[in-house]
Amino acid sequence: MESSASLQGCVSALSSSVTFLRSASEILDEGTRDFPRLAQILETNRVFDVVTEQEVFEAKDELTQEIEPQITELVARLEAELARLARREKGLASKAQMQDTLIQKLEAQLEARRENFDGSANSWRARLATEEQLTELRELQTQSERLAYSLSKANLKQRKMRMSLAMGGR
Repeated sequence: MESSASLQGCVSALSSSVTFLRSASEILDEGTRDFPRLAQILETNRVFDVVTEQEVFEAKDELTQEIEPQITELVARLEAELARLARREKGLASKAQMQDTLIQKLEAQLEARRENFDGSANSWRARLATEEQLTELRELQTQSERLAYSLSKANLKQRKMRMSLAMGGR
C-alpha cells in the first residue's frame, strides 16, 4: 500500500503542478495578449542624431566654401553699381549746375531787357521775345528741379546700397 500511497502523493503533486502551470499559462496569455501593441509602443525611434563637434565644423567649412564665392560676386556687383551711381550723380550734378548757370544768364538777360524796354512801337516784339524767354526760363527751371530730384534720388539709392553693404559685411 505504500506504493499506492506514494503514487497517490505523486499524482496529487503532479495534479497541483498542472493546475499551477495552467494558472501561470493563463496569466501569461493575459499579459502577452497585447504584446504587438506593446512592442510598437516600446519601440524606440531615433528623433535626433548626435553630431560630433568635428562634423559641425566640417559642415560649417563646407557651407562657407559654397557660399563665399556667391557673396564675393554679389559684393563686386554692388561695388560696380555704386561706382555707376557715383558717376551718374556727378553727371547729374554737373548738368544741374550748367542749367542753373543758364537760368541765371537768361534771368540777367531778361532783367536787362526789362530795363531797356521803352514802350516804343517795337515794344510788342520785345515783350514777345521776353515772354518766350520767360517760358524757356520756366521750362529750364522745371528741368533743373527734376534733375535735382533725380540727383537726390540717386544719392538716397547710393546711401541705401552702402548701408546694405555695411550691414552685410558684419
